Amino acid sequence: MKLSALVVNLYSSCHLILILTSEVSATIRRETSLTNKALVEPLAVAWHAVEAAQLQKGDDALVLGAGPIGLGVVQCLKAQGANKIIVAEVAKQRQDFAKHFGATHIFDPRHDDVVAKCKELTEGRGVQVSLDCAGVAASVKTACLAVRAQGRIVNVAIWEKEIPFNPNNIVFGEKKYSAGRSTVNPKVFY
Repeated sequence: MKLSALVVNLYSSCHLILILTSEVSATIRRETSLTNKALVEPLAVAWHAVEAAQLQKGDDALVLGAGPIGLGVVQCLKAQGANKIIVAEVAKQRQDFAKHFGATHIFDPRHDDVVAKCKELTEGRGVQVSLDCAGVAASVKTACLAVRAQGRIVNVAIWEKEIPFNPNNIVFGEKKYSAGRSTVNPKVFY
C-alpha cells in the first residue's frame, strides 16, 4: 500500500490525522497557486454538505455561519439553484462577503429572530434546507426550528464540546438531521 498524503487538520482542541492511500486521494498540480490550494478543503466540504442536503432547484436554504466553509456553502447553494439563500452571521465583514457571494438575505442572530425571519420569507413554512456551519448550541437549535416539516438539516460544523440538544425539534415535523462534513469513503473511515 503506497501512501500518497498525510493530512493534519487542527481545529482548536480537535486533532485529526489521516493517512491516505493513492486510491482515495488526488494530486494538486505544483503550479496551482497557494491561494487556490487553500480553497480546496473548504469548497470540497461545502459542496459535499450541499449534496448531503439533497437540495432541489428552487429550494430556500438557511446557512448558519459565514466563515470559509459557510461562504463556500453559499456559493454551492447558488450554483445548484437555490432560490432564497438566507445567512445568519454575527460578524459584519462575513455578512458582507456572504452578500457578495450570493446570499439573498442576511441576519444577525444577536439582533434578529432568524427563525421568525425564515418563516416570514417562506410564507410561514420555513426553509427546505438548513446548514449549520457555525457550530454553537444556538445555531443548531435555529437550524432545526427554521426548517419546514420534512425539511433537511445538515450539520457541517466541527464541535469542540457537547451541547444540549432537544430531539423534539426534529421529531415534530419529521425533519431529517444529517452530517455533511466530509465524504465517507469506507476505504478511509471504517
